[in-house]
Amino acid sequence: MDDFRARGAAGMTLVEVLVVLFILSVLAAFITPVVWMARQKADKDLVRQEVTRMALGVENFADQDKHADWPPATLEGLGIGGANALNEGIESLVACLAAGRGEGPYFEFDAERLANLDGDEGPARVLKDSLAVVFGDTQLREYVDLWGTPYVYFPYRAYGTKARYSTDDGGEFEACVIRDAASGLWPAQSRFVIWSCGPDRVNENGGGDDICSWR
Repeated sequence: MDDFRARGAAGMTLVEVLVVLFILSVLAAFITPVVWMARQKADKDLVRQEVTRMALGVENFADQDKHADWPPATLEGLGIGGANALNEGIESLVACLAAGRGEGPYFEFDAERLANLDGDEGPARVLKDSLAVVFGDTQLREYVDLWGTPYVYFPYRAYGTKARYSTDDGGEFEACVIRDAASGLWPAQSRFVIWSCGPDRVNENGGGDDICSWR
């Protein structure tokens, strides 16, 4: 009789464990998408805030710049020749926001998201002497969003032109500023634009899930 009761108790304990595991798996099936969506929203909010802070940094840079202008769209605009025509907008932006001259630097970068995806460098006379970039070397860095894709930057003088960007997996995409379909106007006229390609990492020139400085 005692053996029978022991086996019954053991059997009931196993059933209870299986029931609990089943309930947990059902709850996980409901909770996981909710957690994922909350994380995605939090990441988007962080990137949106970062875009806003970079835009403020651009304005502060322009206030201190002797030409009172936005960072250029190309490295040639900084006096850096022989560039490889990749990532030039964001490389120019990073160099200017990291400038130590005047009241710079003008933006606090997350060091883990500064990259040199195309492995290029610039002359010391520009990066160290003229801009006094705080990194202390001559690398031309990009700044990537939380999903690992470089931010895109255009000043208004470069609206209507196209730029090539490389990604951390060796791919490339083309970016350009697009006029509003309804009004025919450029976004942020006479200013500049910055955007992230968003969680899907696909550039849509400010459309889709891109996270933009002008909206």
